[in-house]
Amino acid sequence: MAEGTEARQDESVPPGETRREQAGLAFESPAPRVIIGPGLERHSQALARAAAGSGLESEVAGAAPAPGPAVVLMDLAAGAGGWDFLACCRSGHLPVAVFSTQPEPAQVREAYRRGAAEVLFLDEAALDIQLSSLLARFYDGPDQNRLHPERSRFHGLVGISQSMAELYSLLEVVGPSDATVLIRGQSGTGKELVARAIHAESARSEHPFVAINCGAIPPDLLEAELFGHAKGAFTGAVSARQGRFAHADSGTLFLDEIGEMSPDLQIKLLRVLEERTYEPVGSSRSVPFNARVLAATNKNLDEAVASGRFREDLYHRLNVLTVDLPPLNQRGAEDVMFLFDHFLEELNRKHGTRVAGADPVARRFLEAYEWPGNVREL
Repeated sequence: MAEGTEARQDESVPPGETRREQAGLAFESPAPRVIIGPGLERHSQALARAAAGSGLESEVAGAAPAPGPAVVLMDLAAGAGGWDFLACCRSGHLPVAVFSTQPEPAQVREAYRRGAAEVLFLDEAALDIQLSSLLARFYDGPDQNRLHPERSRFHGLVGISQSMAELYSLLEVVGPSDATVLIRGQSGTGKELVARAIHAESARSEHPFVAINCGAIPPDLLEAELFGHAKGAFTGAVSARQGRFAHADSGTLFLDEIGEMSPDLQIKLLRVLEERTYEPVGSSRSVPFNARVLAATNKNLDEAVASGRFREDLYHRLNVLTVDLPPLNQRGAEDVMFLFDHFLEELNRKHGTRVAGADPVARRFLEAYEWPGNVREL
C-alpha cells in the first residue's frame, strides 16, 4: 500500500494481470491450482482447506489435469494407476508431489526416477503446513514459477528425510553469502560434502575448492602447508613453495577438524581472517588473501573455548554462520535405506553386479542399528 489507503499498481506486473499474495507466497495471475490426484481422495477436504489457506483453488482429478499452472499431489498407495497419472502430469510439465503413508525407500527412489518433484511423508495432522511448505519450495516468488531441483540429492549430499530437506534449504541460503561458516557434526556425517555444496552454491564456484585436514598434519608442518614457505626457510626448503591459502585464491578454503589446530597457529589464522593477508614461512612479504573460509569440527568448541584449548576470538571469527549436521541415527530409517539403495546402485554399476537389495532380516538390522560411524560406516 502507498501512503494512506491508496493502492499502487505493481509496475513489475504486466497490465491486465494481477499478483496474488497469500501466506508469504506470491504468484502471477493465474495462480497455480492444487490438483488432488489418485490415492488422496479421502484427504480432499483437508487439502482443499489447506489450498484455500494459501489463496489457491483446488480440484480432484482422476485423469491428467487440464493444462495451466498447477501443483499436483498424489499418493504412492495409488499403485500402477498412480504411476500412469504421474507420467501424464510430468509430460505436461506439471510439478508432482508424491505423498506416502508407509514409504519404502525403493518406492521413494522410483518416484524420483519417474519425475516426482518432491516426496513427502503424509502427516494428516499438518496437511496445511505441508502444503504451504511445498508451495514455498516449488515456487521462487513473484517473477517466475520455477520448479526447484530434485530434493533427494544436493551437490553430492543424499537424503530424503525432513532434516536433510531443511539442510538443503539452509545451504541454499548460506551458499551465496561470502561469510565464514562453521560446520559442526559427528565424524562421518559428511562435513566436507557440505563444504563443497556451500562452495557450489556460491559465486566462487568457478574457482578452486581447497581442503585440508588440520588434524592429519603435524603442527610443525601445518603452518608451511597452509601459508607456503620461502626458499631456505628451513632445512630441506630448497625452493619456494605456495601453500593452500595461495591455491584457494578467489575460491574456498576448507579447514577440516579446526579444533585440532595448535594455539600458535590459531593466532596466525586469526590474523589472516582479520587482516586478509598472510606471510609465507621464512618470508616478511605480506600476501593478499582472497578466499572464503569454511571450517569444520566434530568437537564441542564451546567447551574447548571454556577450557582454554581454543581461542575465543578465533571461534567468533569462524562461527559467523553455523551449519549443524544431523547424525545418521537421527535422520530416520527412510534415509538409511535410501542411502543403502544409493550406495548399492553405485557398487552395482562399478562392479557390473546385479545385487537387488537387502533381505528382510538385513533390512531390519540396518533400520535398527545406531550407526555410530554415521554415513561413513554405512
